[in-house]
Amino acid sequence: MSQTAPSLLRSLATSFGGSPWARQGARLAPGPLAGRSYSSDEASETGSRQIAYTNRKLAAELAQTNEYLTHAKATALVNQTIELLIAALKRGEAVSLKPLGTLKVAYVGPRRRFDISARQHMLTPGYMKGNLTLGKDMKEHLKGLEPSQVPGS
Repeated sequence: MSQTAPSLLRSLATSFGGSPWARQGARLAPGPLAGRSYSSDEASETGSRQIAYTNRKLAAELAQTNEYLTHAKATALVNQTIELLIAALKRGEAVSLKPLGTLKVAYVGPRRRFDISARQHMLTPGYMKGNLTLGKDMKEHLKGLEPSQVPGS
């Protein structure tokens, strides 16, 4: 990868029409979640608390965009995020999964550690509340995964 991890995360967030720091709500385009809307206010507050608690700046809040967010785009964002995490593991960087909370990807200082908060019910119709969430299976798969266990490493 020619880009650094933080810039990749930032471009993931912005490639879907919004600033990674967007605070606006988003409406869902026609698809599995058609007709439902959600606000990112709750996610923003969670992010603010996390920033205050960790004293770190989030590099991206992947699901907070200004564009209509389809199920396919949301899934693509999650998949690309997972790929970045796997790549980080391959490079021997630390990846930690917290058991609960909205999905956040934080780029942490010179040690290049990715922190993720994971939650069950990934992309359950009608459930989205401003942030994507990781499914339980993926959370369990990534938790405690060593770089040597990553396929292709």
